[in-house]
Amino acid sequence: MMDNLSSRRLRGMALLLAAFITAGAIGAAEPSWEDIEKTARGQAVYWNGWGGDEKINAYIAWVGDQVKDRYGIVLHHVKVADIAEDVYKRQALKLFSEVTCFSKNSSMATEKLYRFLISSRHV
Repeated sequence: MMDNLSSRRLRGMALLLAAFITAGAIGAAEPSWEDIEKTARGQAVYWNGWGGDEKINAYIAWVGDQVKDRYGIVLHHVKVADIAEDVYKRQALKLFSEVTCFSKNSSMATEKLYRFLISSRHV
């Protein structure tokens, strides 16, 4: 049986996960909890985090079980060894998507990506 604090944390975590899923799906109006639940049901969420602590890993697994049972959300724990490297990769991928998909001026976006890589000392 869960205590009240765990229940509140779980509901808050589920709300946060569902809000990320529904951020662009519902529009400018603030969605109701029922709308969030409907949109989130069956979706997958990837939780990137350092995988080196068994207690934290167990907690994330527990949260995954709870949100699956209660809200139909599948939580994938992506265990990261170096969180700084993971953040760097995500920033680079975001910039790369601007270059390949969203930029009208690809040479400017390519230069932006290059400057980011130089400043991060990865080139």
